Amino acid sequence: MSDLSPEDIALLVAQVPVGVLILADETMRLVHVTHGVVEANVGLSAESVTTADGLVFWFDAGTDCR
Repeated sequence: MSDLSPEDIALLVAQVPVGVLILADETMRLVHVTHGVVEANVGLSAESVTTADGLVFWFDAGTDCR
């Protein structure tokens, strides 16, 4: 866990629902999944894909990032 930030570690210790946010510079950090987290971190035009296992991926369909 040495590569995690203190904020990431605090979220894991708190045992709250977390998501992995991948930023434009390709760094990753954990975010607490709460109401409005997708809009705040992805944008109002967020699209989603859900796997058969229940994992949900949100992305901004308005950008050319893949």
